[in-house]
Amino acid sequence: MEFAFDMSELERAARLVYAVMPPTAQYPWPKLRRRAGCAVWVKHENHTPTGAFKVRGGLVYLDRLRRSQAPPAGVISATRGNHGQSIAFAAARFHQVLGGATPSVG
Repeated sequence: MEFAFDMSELERAARLVYAVMPPTAQYPWPKLRRRAGCAVWVKHENHTPTGAFKVRGGLVYLDRLRRSQAPPAGVISATRGNHGQSIAFAAARFHQVLGGATPSVG
C-alpha cells in the first residue's frame, strides 16, 4: 500500500476527520503567556472522543485501507495505548471487525 499523499488526499482526510469530530478546543493560558512573554494557546486533545490526538490518524488509516484494492475483512490492534484506541474508534465508525491484543507486562 502506497503511503505517499498529495493535496487531494490531504483534503479528503480533512473532510473525513471534520465529519467525525469537531475541531479540538484551544484556550489561551495567561500564566504561560506571562512566563513565555508571548501569547500561548493550548489545544486540549483530551477533549477528543478517545482523549488523544491519534484518533485522526486511525480514521485516515482505516479509510485508506477500506479504499485499497484489497480491503481487509477486519483489523487487529496490538496495543492498549492511544493508537489502539484510535483504531478501535475508527473500526466502530466504519463498521469494521476489530480484534485486539493487549501486551502483558512482566
